[in-house]
Amino acid sequence: MGKKGLKFFLFIVNILFFIAGLVTFAIGVWTATDRIFMSDIIGSNLYSSASYMMIISGIVITLVSILGCVTSWREMRFGVLIYFIILLFIFVFLVIASILAVVFRGELEDVMSKSMGETLIKQYGNDIERNAENRAVTKAWDLTQERLECCGVDSRGWEIYRESRWYRDQPNTAIKFVPVSCCKNIHVNRITRTRHCQETTMGPPAVTEGGKNDYLFYQGCYDAAYTFVMDQAGILLAIGFSFSIVLICGLVLSLCLFRYIKRTPTENRATSAPL
Repeated sequence: MGKKGLKFFLFIVNILFFIAGLVTFAIGVWTATDRIFMSDIIGSNLYSSASYMMIISGIVITLVSILGCVTSWREMRFGVLIYFIILLFIFVFLVIASILAVVFRGELEDVMSKSMGETLIKQYGNDIERNAENRAVTKAWDLTQERLECCGVDSRGWEIYRESRWYRDQPNTAIKFVPVSCCKNIHVNRITRTRHCQETTMGPPAVTEGGKNDYLFYQGCYDAAYTFVMDQAGILLAIGFSFSIVLICGLVLSLCLFRYIKRTPTENRATSAPL
C-alpha cells in the first residue's frame, strides 16, 4: 500500500473516529441529563462520573479525529507523530478502564445493595422540607421506582418501607404502606387505585400472605437497577470494542504513514547537527 492509500484509509478511520466521538458525547449527555437519577441511592458516584467521562471522551475523540485528518492529508510528519501518541494514550486508557471495571464490579454490587437499603430506611421522606440531601434521595427513589417499575430494594420486598422513617412519621389515622411511586396502573381512576395499592387490607402491601395487588410493583429496585446498569454497560462495551478495533487500525496506519512522509529540511538539519 502506497502513501496515497495510507492517507485514504487513515482519512476513513478518522471519519469513523469523528462519528464515534459524536455518539459517545450524545450518550454521555443523555445519561447525565436523563439517567443519572440513581446516583443518590446506589452509594456510588461511578455512574455520574462515567457520564461526565463519556462527555469529555466524546469531545477529545472528535478533536483527535480532526487532528488526524488535517495532519495526514497535509503530510505533517510531526503532527502525525503527535496523533499516534494521543491514540496510544487513548488505547492504554481503554485497557486500564476495562480492567478496573472488572475488578470493581463485585464490590460495586455489594455497596449498591447496602446503600439502597440504608437510604430508603433512613432518608426517604425524612424531613425533606429542611434537609436537602434527604429531599434529593427521596426524589431519586421516586424516579427510580416510577421509571424502572419497581418497589423497595429486594423483589417482593415492599415491607422494607415499614422500617423507614417515612412510614413511622405518618399519622396513625392514614397509614400508607408504600409511596405512590410504588403503584402502577393508576392513570385511570387514580384515587381508588392508589388507595388500593397503598392501603388495602386484602393482600400486599397490608399483609405478607394474600392475594396479589394488581396495582403494586413487585420487582425490587436492586434487580431492576442492576439490569438497567448492565444494559447500559453492554451498550458502552459494544461501543468500546468497536472503537478499539478502529483505534488499532488508526495506530498502525498512522505509524506507517509517519515512516512514508519525508522529513522536512529543518528536521534533517536538526538530526544531522553535530553535538
